[in-house]
Amino acid sequence: MRLLFYAQPQQPRFLFELALRALRRAIAQNGFAIHDWEFLSIGEPLPPIDLGSGATLVNRPWLAFEDYAALIRSADVILSLMLSPHTSYPPLEGAAAGAAVVTTTFQTKTADELHKLSPDLFAAAPTTEAITAALCEAAHAAATKAVKRDQLSLPADWTTAMEATADEVNSWFHRGSAAQSTPDD
Repeated sequence: MRLLFYAQPQQPRFLFELALRALRRAIAQNGFAIHDWEFLSIGEPLPPIDLGSGATLVNRPWLAFEDYAALIRSADVILSLMLSPHTSYPPLEGAAAGAAVVTTTFQTKTADELHKLSPDLFAAAPTTEAITAALCEAAHAAATKAVKRDQLSLPADWTTAMEATADEVNSWFHRGSAAQSTPDD
């Protein structure tokens, strides 16, 4: 099994130290049967990092798009935190590819809203304890095949994505046009 950590230590919003601390705790708490797991990181280049209990986080170099997509599809759990109101792409890509994805909540990016996007988004408050618990839950879901593979509630094409917005703009435009076209006196 494979955990893929989207690691960006130079960008504070990606909560690298917090994610690393939670991953180490999850391993120490036997959330991962480490003999069965490979721990990889992508993002910024990193040296190998000791995770404890004999586990090591190994960095993968930057990949071409096709290779990146194959790596995402090969992951059972993805750890991708971001302290912002939007998810960033790796959690959505991971859920679309069928991985159990651990990410953070923030303001309007609540656990309920993320769960609406995919049942495979394991949302946690940005604390060591919450992320550790989410990692253990995601690892268990992946190991027991409880992940709802390939379920992501986002529009599949631009027409569907923009339909409601286009209808609203069209309605607004026609209301404005109707208000300006009055009969001459």
